[in-house]
Amino acid sequence: TVRISVSEGFGGWIIAPHLADFAAAHPDIAVGLAASTGFLNPSRREADIAIMLARPSSGPLVVRKLTDYHLGLYGMAGTPAPAGTAALKTARLVGYVPDLIYSPALRYIDDIDGGLTAGLTSNSVNAQAMMVRHGAGLGILPCFIGDADPGLIRLLKGEVDIRRAFWLVVHRDVRGIARVKAFVAWLDALIARLQPLLGGAGTAAA
Repeated sequence: TVRISVSEGFGGWIIAPHLADFAAAHPDIAVGLAASTGFLNPSRREADIAIMLARPSSGPLVVRKLTDYHLGLYGMAGTPAPAGTAALKTARLVGYVPDLIYSPALRYIDDIDGGLTAGLTSNSVNAQAMMVRHGAGLGILPCFIGDADPGLIRLLKGEVDIRRAFWLVVHRDVRGIARVKAFVAWLDALIARLQPLLGGAGTAAA
């Protein structure tokens, strides 16, 4: 078994849809995908591999950037684009519960305007996406979620384009193990193939 710790969005929208390919290529390797709000700790050997929102500053770890990814402003399909970011001050926004944000990298709304607040919040990015999809409000979502869902449309692409990164973290004692190397190689190939989605190259409203 190889255990992978990932954020809920990345695990559910990037890894899970393609795990059948890994299983077919490596039938002797079982995969435990821990996709949640928060991460298992590779330093304590809770996971073999972690894909994290920020680079760890210490620990017996091998760390490298896995990929950049983009986020945008999304609304329910058919939603007209706001008249610029200033109009968001009077819009109903969807976002994270402030007290439950587990990484500074998730404070997306602050990248647009420090005075914006979300009226509808959840600690789950999937729940946020569903709220936006069903017309509850506008929200900042990873493009690999927003562009993959035909029920969502990206708005103000020229004004709202937020970049973040995922970091690949492996405990140095397991980096040479065959099952870990096999998963990392498969993941690198998957990320290379999905760069247009991660980079927000999908369609958008003005």
